[in-house]
Amino acid sequence: MLKTIREKDWVYSYSKGIWQVYRVLTNFYDLDGNKGKKTLIFSKRIVNEKWEKSFSNEVCDISFVKKLSLLDYNRLKKFIKENPKVYPSFIEYSGKPIDFILNLNFDLSKNKLSIEEFKKILNKLFENINENGKTFQEIKKIINESKLNELQSNRLVTNILQFVCKNHEVRNSQLIFRKFNILNF
Repeated sequence: MLKTIREKDWVYSYSKGIWQVYRVLTNFYDLDGNKGKKTLIFSKRIVNEKWEKSFSNEVCDISFVKKLSLLDYNRLKKFIKENPKVYPSFIEYSGKPIDFILNLNFDLSKNKLSIEEFKKILNKLFENINENGKTFQEIKKIINESKLNELQSNRLVTNILQFVCKNHEVRNSQLIFRKFNILNF
């Protein structure tokens, strides 16, 4: 049975407390190229599990989200009525942008590439990523065409190419990455 969760619904989310949905992301391509298999729920918390004001926001898979029980919904209405300053503050609260992070591991020792050379290559390959943005498929294609894919590794290594999709930006049903970092441990 498919869950129906909509914006403005009051829910229990992955983290404890009472949450309100502010965004539902469906029908997008995940990194495996599958469209519509996932639904992400973006929500913000009004109270924690002790029913104290506690604003926060998060994103999680719909499987972790459940609509509020009638008992807790009535308790929430009572809480809002008894705390008239909380709800307007909650409405104003926008939370922090929640970015999607993609980490790709590289083993530079495979062809004795220095971190400086690696950074130089990547800066050239992705010099306009901020303006245009890139989908995961476009990133993969650039890496494959540059032959950097030969340095990719499935094991934990010291060189990570990290792409950032700000606030889960989507264009044409695909996540759009506009920033990258090179992590060297």
